[in-house]
Parts: sequence; C-alpha cells; structure tokens
Amino acid sequence: MSLNRKIFLFIIVTAISVGFLLNVRMVRGADDYGFEQTAQGTDLPALSISKGTPESLAEIIVKRVLFFVGTIFFLLILYAGISWMTAAGSTEKVNTAKTILETAIIGLLVITASYAISNYIFEKFTGVNKTSTDIPTATE
Repeated sequence: MSLNRKIFLFIIVTAISVGFLLNVRMVRGADDYGFEQTAQGTDLPALSISKGTPESLAEIIVKRVLFFVGTIFFLLILYAGISWMTAAGSTEKVNTAKTILETAIIGLLVITASYAISNYIFEKFTGVNKTSTDIPTATE
C-alpha cells in the first residue's frame, strides 16, 4: 500500500472516529427543564424532534446519512488536490486526480441539493421551518 493511500485511509478513519465521538450526548429521560413552558409564550409549533415522531426520526437519519456522504466527498476533494499537487509532472497521476476531483465536486453538489430537497420535504411534512430567520421583536 502506497504512502498516499495510507494517509488517505488515516484521514478518513480519523474523520469518522472524531465525528462519532463528538456526537455523544447526555440523555436524561425524566428531566423536565421547562422547555414546554418557555415555548408556550412563542408562536413556535408544538412539534419537536425530541418527541420521537416517525417524521423526526426519518429526518435525523436522512440528515446524518447526507452529512456522512458529504464528508466523504469533501475528503475525496482533499485527496484529489493532494494527489494533483504530488503528481510531480506525471500526466497519468494528474488526469486521475482531475477525474477524482470532478466526480467528487459533482457528488458534493448532488449531496447539497439532496439536503435542500430533504429539508423542504420535511418542512412540508412536519410544518416546522428550521431555516426561518424570522426573529420576534419586542414590539410584537
């Protein structure tokens, strides 16, 4: 196995490991922190991701899969860039790096579009607009 492949595999394994380690959450099932009372004074919808509805579960799964695949395409872009820089004038290596770069960019664009489409679909199913920038003012 060449040094470039070892470095590439090390980067992928490290990124995946860090991603899983940073995703750890403390869970306390019976604690009530007053979120429901706080939300009553606003015009926010009652649906919450923590309710465990099938829509919210599907949304979480789809967004995590898209994040994971997007991360892979981003790492492929980095790998292609490094391969291109270390090609040392070899046209075969440059062409391979170009091909990887082109397909990775197309893949990243597809994943970005998929994220936008899934966000729109989940917004229509749940009625919750998580990308809204409407900030209530004191006069409302």
